[in-house]
Amino acid sequence: MKLRTPLLALAAIGATPAYACSVVPGYRVPSNYELVDKADLVVLARVASGPASEALKDGNWGKPQVRLEPIRAIKGVLPAEPLAVSGYVSIDDRPTPRFPTPLHIVHPSALMGACIRQQYAVGALVVAVFKRDGKQFHQEGSPFARSVEDVEGVNGTWVRAADSYARIVALPAKERPAALEAEARRLLDSSDDTAAPAIAADMFAALEQLPD
Repeated sequence: MKLRTPLLALAAIGATPAYACSVVPGYRVPSNYELVDKADLVVLARVASGPASEALKDGNWGKPQVRLEPIRAIKGVLPAEPLAVSGYVSIDDRPTPRFPTPLHIVHPSALMGACIRQQYAVGALVVAVFKRDGKQFHQEGSPFARSVEDVEGVNGTWVRAADSYARIVALPAKERPAALEAEARRLLDSSDDTAAPAIAADMFAALEQLPD
């Protein structure tokens, strides 16, 4: 039987990580806006290299071994040290596929037990969110959050949304809700912009989650 979608392909080659996460009662997945707001660094990058899943022993699961080549910083300043995220790039010599996701969907491998994305494709473009720990940057690790996601291109939907969020969170806090709403409404008026409705919907969803 042929695999008809990338998601089915992922399921067919999926491997369950040797570690798992759990969430506390009442946990809410952070919105895309919240990820950018709380991040110390958000980058557009290309996946450069990484291990095969079978090369990961129990003590290596969760360690940052998928290397990223930054293209530009969306928020923050690119560090001198390399950037890496946890995961793998192949299973049984089969490369994992690229899988750009809509703004409301997390990469399927985040649902396989570890609660953060595990599968990457060498050469894929990603938007990656990092937090600073001392002098080092570590990938944002909120369960089921869109902390590292494939994008369609350098001007992909999530790239554009992250750019907008980075500009808005740079404003004084009291100005951000109005700026979010204004940008969302501007996008809805862009009749020739096919990505605009999705970005606007994500912004309106973020507005609903902001504290009063």
